[in-house]
Amino acid sequence: MRKLFPARKKSPGLSPGSLIHVGQKKSEMVKISFMDYNASGHFAEGEVTSIGKITSIVDPASVTWINVAGLHQVEVIEVVGQRF
Repeated sequence: MRKLFPARKKSPGLSPGSLIHVGQKKSEMVKISFMDYNASGHFAEGEVTSIGKITSIVDPASVTWINVAGLHQVEVIEVVGQRF
């Protein structure tokens, strides 16, 4: 019987929940875009050059969608997880 999923590589010594990119190595930058809106009609969208700048855009009174295109830079995903 053919396996549907390839065998996963395990890195010994890492704690559960550690972020590891196991795909192809890529050199392009991660693209971070956002959409922000609220019930009173406010709407904004755009791109940011670093995840540090997204915190100045996020307003607790609105809904913010953050899209990270490119999961190969684990550091960016770690920052998103820590801040949000």
